[in-house]
Amino acid sequence: MPLKDPELQKKKQEYYQQHKDYRQRPEVKQQTKERNRKRYLSHKEQIKKQRSEHYFLHKEEIRKKVKKQNQRPKVKAHRLSHQKEYRQQNLTKLRLNDKEYHQRPEVKEQTRKHLQEPKVKQHYRTKNKKWRKKNPERYRELMARHNEKRSKWGHYPLNEYFDGADEHHIDFECVVWIPHELHESIRHCVWTGRNMELINDKAFEWLGFN
Repeated sequence: MPLKDPELQKKKQEYYQQHKDYRQRPEVKQQTKERNRKRYLSHKEQIKKQRSEHYFLHKEEIRKKVKKQNQRPKVKAHRLSHQKEYRQQNLTKLRLNDKEYHQRPEVKEQTRKHLQEPKVKQHYRTKNKKWRKKNPERYRELMARHNEKRSKWGHYPLNEYFDGADEHHIDFECVVWIPHELHESIRHCVWTGRNMELINDKAFEWLGFN
């Protein structure tokens, strides 16, 4: 890309300072905006190419500059305000996009591995413990509802208990004892049927080799 002429840049800055008040008028701002928009639409591909080349040549410099700008209180406040407003106006769209993103197999696998890390497990244990202490009434209500549901389930084991085993309901009546790691490897729910076919296949596969 051609280097910028220092003399030309200096003249542009002087001209801008001399006509600053004029450029701040609402009608002039609108005219400038429309003119710039027309220019962008007529030279869209060329501008994109120039921006891409400029970013490639000055990547680190641009990143440092943007990072520094984002630390300014005024910029932070503006960004947070814009994000909040955008979220309120597009809440349904954002929720749908978030749901679709988390349904991707690679994202599910990444999330599963992340939740298995000791530091992450400890973080959620501590967080849950604090929440239980802060909301004892709500916790008792949830546990009562959970226990009431489980009391309706049957308990017909298909294999014998062993050390380190978890009780896994393959349906509302029958259970199998499987390793804790296997039981925690796939999130599932008997009530909704979520991932039940997948976890049951894994459980029966493990039983077939033991």
